[in-house]
Amino acid sequence: MRLLITLFTHNAYGKFIPEIWERLKDLKIPEDFKIVDRIITTESSEDLITDYAIKNDLDCLIYPSERIEILNKYDKDRKNFSGHTLERMFKIINTRNFYLDYAKENGYDYLLQIDGDVLPPVDGLIKLYESGKKYVGAAIKKIVNGKQFYFVIPDRVKEGKLYECSILGNCFHLEHSDLFDYKYKLPLGDLSKKENHYKTNPDSFQRGLGYRKGGGRLWCDPTIKCGHLSNI
Repeated sequence: MRLLITLFTHNAYGKFIPEIWERLKDLKIPEDFKIVDRIITTESSEDLITDYAIKNDLDCLIYPSERIEILNKYDKDRKNFSGHTLERMFKIINTRNFYLDYAKENGYDYLLQIDGDVLPPVDGLIKLYESGKKYVGAAIKKIVNGKQFYFVIPDRVKEGKLYECSILGNCFHLEHSDLFDYKYKLPLGDLSKKENHYKTNPDSFQRGLGYRKGGGRLWCDPTIKCGHLSNI
């Protein structure tokens, strides 16, 4: 089988690339994967990212900015729970869909996604794959305004065992090719109202919802210990 590992990054996380890329090379790979490719995907063309990729002869896909939708009927300053503006979220989502299409078009059986500030354990991929699930991720700890939370709903991290959840963060997860056609979408709601869904839901919400409506199940393995380099 073929596995694609994609490191999704942008300007603010460019400084973390050397450390995370080295970790990606050290990841333990399940024996079932005979072909393993690693790429960097980024919506940015900042020199910090591209120069590192060129210097170290890495495969780096720069998401072309001209493919990002021009917003005219939405409020660009409207923000979601992470503080990202609507315009920023369009860029993130379009880039995520870009590498989903890349994985599908190039015949990969699985996609492992790692966000640009997440440092996974070397046995993390092994644990995700051995779960036997088509869509499974780690419970990533993040600290915002001094408070700790996890990118899974519901939060049952303390149980210490694999459990089904209604949403996964995109920080460190493995997905089967069956999911490549499920695209990321903005949960915009009714933008004419103050109480719209966009303020509370992350970019993976609509994708997970669509997959579950199609009969799929989402899983979290809280035994995989990851952290964000941006706040640990």
